[in-house]
Amino acid sequence: MSARRRRPPRTPPAGFTLVEVLVALTLLSVGLLAIAGLTATAAATVRGGGAQTRAAAVAQSRFDSLASVPCALIAAAAGSGTGVAGGTASARGVTETWTARLEQNGNMVRVTNTLTVPGRARSYAFVSVRACR
Repeated sequence: MSARRRRPPRTPPAGFTLVEVLVALTLLSVGLLAIAGLTATAAATVRGGGAQTRAAAVAQSRFDSLASVPCALIAAAAGSGTGVAGGTASARGVTETWTARLEQNGNMVRVTNTLTVPGRARSYAFVSVRACR
């Protein structure tokens, strides 16, 4: 019998093929683009939240200032007999238009405050109701 040497099995060369590298780069770029899109959306949401917080603070300040005003003074400020008083003001970069209306035979005051924040397409509206004292 002849003694033949058996060759070891052939191992593939180490490294990556060009197709594997292209697939990996494609997946990486898709993931990075998704993260960039989410970052832009998150930044817009944070800016909108800041604007809404400023508007709510201005509205709350108006509601607090009108809470100490007696209903008779609101009716006198209306002057026209409609029972509506109002005004316009700007604070913290927010423009507000408010009205205070007597309702339910002069037993309630309904305050509506519409606020416009620069850089925002829509305005914010806040409503508060309090009993007359």
